[in-house]
Amino acid sequence: MKSVRYIITLVVCTALLSCAGLKNKATEELRKIHTVAIVEIVADSTVGNFGNEEQKPSTLGSLGAMMSLAKGKSLAETAAAVSHPTENLLSSAVPILFANLKAVKAITVSDSSAVLNSPAYKATPAWALASRDQISSKGYKILQPNQPKQAQDLCQKLNVDGVMSVKIKFQKKMSTGVGLNGTATGAAEVVVTIMNREGKTVWNRSSNLYDPKAGTVGIVDGVYDKEKMDPLILAAFNETTKYLFSNTLKKEMEVAK
Repeated sequence: MKSVRYIITLVVCTALLSCAGLKNKATEELRKIHTVAIVEIVADSTVGNFGNEEQKPSTLGSLGAMMSLAKGKSLAETAAAVSHPTENLLSSAVPILFANLKAVKAITVSDSSAVLNSPAYKATPAWALASRDQISSKGYKILQPNQPKQAQDLCQKLNVDGVMSVKIKFQKKMSTGVGLNGTATGAAEVVVTIMNREGKTVWNRSSNLYDPKAGTVGIVDGVYDKEKMDPLILAAFNETTKYLFSNTLKKEMEVAK
């Protein structure tokens, strides 16, 4: 039995040392990132639901749909009333993203126009198999994920230590009520990946937050005032990117030093 315990202890210690070694390696590589170019800003094309919240319409042919049809609106018009496109949200979110990233003083962020207008970026192909449910910020492309050679080339030609990809899900979170009826606030999920000159992923983090102080908007069978919801979603996006950059990235870079 003693020999078994010794073997188990040895295996556990080896695993812990291996994990510690990987973490040290990751922090060493992160420490080398001083300049970054954002090469991808992508968002889901419509506002989704926070976390695992599932929202189902109430009973047979929802109340909102029946009311709309009674007013002579088509099913397509009713669906459009429920759908919340994210083009305007993404456009407003980009300056927030850059401002919060630039607050991390250890990293210099390349000017977006310089990146987008560079021959290197223009020559980089957009991902042909990208989902139609995603959109990219103006001037940016949806790039094929996990492409080390592409990251190497962009880092070299843009003269930066790392390239960054940002993927966003703008969301609503129910505050009160059930299903599609009640009140909701805004939320945002953001995934950030940094790849270095060697084509290795040196930082990959995500966060999904909402701002409980931002206020709420009433929802009746999935229909709500989008103009009132947008500022709540952007407030959540601001909180999420602040947490990712000023809290997580900044602290990890300080630890790396």
